[in-house]
Amino acid sequence: MRRLLALSLALAAPLGARAQVVPDTTPPARYYPLGVGDAWEYHVVPLAPEPAFEERREIVRDTVIEGTSYVVQTRARWSVAQAAWVPYARLSLRYDAATTRVVARAGAQEYTVVCPLDAAFGSVVDCLPEPGANGAPEDQDVVGGYGGTVDVGGTAVPVEARKRFDSRMQVWPNVFPEYAAPLGYVRGYSAFCTLCDERLLYARVSGVTYGSPLAAEPAPGADDGLALRATPNPARGPVAVRLVLPAPASAFVAVYDALGRRVAVLHDGPLAAGPAALALDAGRLVPGVYVVRATVGAARASAPLVIR
Repeated sequence: MRRLLALSLALAAPLGARAQVVPDTTPPARYYPLGVGDAWEYHVVPLAPEPAFEERREIVRDTVIEGTSYVVQTRARWSVAQAAWVPYARLSLRYDAATTRVVARAGAQEYTVVCPLDAAFGSVVDCLPEPGANGAPEDQDVVGGYGGTVDVGGTAVPVEARKRFDSRMQVWPNVFPEYAAPLGYVRGYSAFCTLCDERLLYARVSGVTYGSPLAAEPAPGADDGLALRATPNPARGPVAVRLVLPAPASAFVAVYDALGRRVAVLHDGPLAAGPAALALDAGRLVPGVYVVRATVGAARASAPLVIR
């Protein structure tokens, strides 16, 4: 009954209207997915006279920094001349359950990148600047509600809920950060590109796609050409891990135990197309069942390994 009342109140008012405070029961992480393989493409319009461009953000792997788990997100811009995505930045991101904010890490510095995602609709919250932005925290109105649709590349996509943070200090209309469950960041501006208006064209979240990618990419589960093998198996001492890539790419290869804990990193960086030989000293691992996993962009390959 409480959710139905909140739903009716939220949908009764337009997205830009001030409304009474309504608790948001949507899991906060649904507004900002952080799964390996998730990807988003945006049409970005900077302030004149800079030309518009397309940007792709993709979570390529997970990692651990100083004992804290992160995911690694690459950012690339579409090159018309090369007809390809050209990487220009990489961030480590984590979801902070205590504050329901997403935090970015660049080198040794951490930055808050969104407002608290569990904020009630109709409330006023204190938001911190994005990475690269100047200024102090400021109050922002939380606007949105359950249900409705979001424009993704010209198609109206139904969503569970949407949430926008309107700064009381800004004078630029229609560029405030907006998030939708389960799509993620759908529209707004970025401090990486001063007051760039960004609109979602395509998203792949948890294997589900919305809109159309600028360049063709394999569907989730399609044959991506990756091959991975560990020998000998079972093993006691040195293990040879062979990874075959269909094209040059950045690869992350690691070993995980039966509980999913990462126990060894075999490679983290670029590899040429074709076979690559990696080494594992199994003598450092306790006997048991393990998995060797290779992550290359959205593609994954795994191979079981038994240590005796």
